[in-house]
Amino acid sequence: MRFLLEAGPLLAFLLAYAYAGIYAATAVMVALSALALVAGRWIEGRYSGLSVFTLIVSSLLGGLTLWLRDPSFIQYKPTVVFGAFALALGASHYVGDRVALQSLFGKVLPLPELYWRRVNALWAIYFGIHALLNLYVAYHYSLQTWVYFKVFGFGATTVLFSLLHLPFLWPQLRAAASRKP
Repeated sequence: MRFLLEAGPLLAFLLAYAYAGIYAATAVMVALSALALVAGRWIEGRYSGLSVFTLIVSSLLGGLTLWLRDPSFIQYKPTVVFGAFALALGASHYVGDRVALQSLFGKVLPLPELYWRRVNALWAIYFGIHALLNLYVAYHYSLQTWVYFKVFGFGATTVLFSLLHLPFLWPQLRAAASRKP
């Protein structure tokens, strides 16, 4: 369900862009991000921190895009979001007793701390690269290319990057499963 709440505004952005252009797509994305936040609260009984952050960034940059009629503002959204993720994951190596991903997923993925630190660092680097890659695509390619890259490119690379973790994590996951009663 969480996936639908997070992906819905992105897919609606793509459809609105294809039929009505960047300004309609931006308005649809902001409106559906707000709706997804409320729906998530209703379904899960709490607000998702990720959804709140995404709505704030979408509203600010989307609002500037619509107000100034300049699509470059909405093109900064992935850079701001990915950059914030990279900074938060990176900072968690120095603040607190566990890295961010271990705090989020440690109960469902029982891995040694060293593995959590490595995975967390890799995701911090991944998000940092994506933040910069978004700027590169936004500045060097057409708006249409950026839209399709935002929707399909980032999604595909995230799935691929996640799958590349399996050989690294699989032995640890199997060992943890064999220890359970």
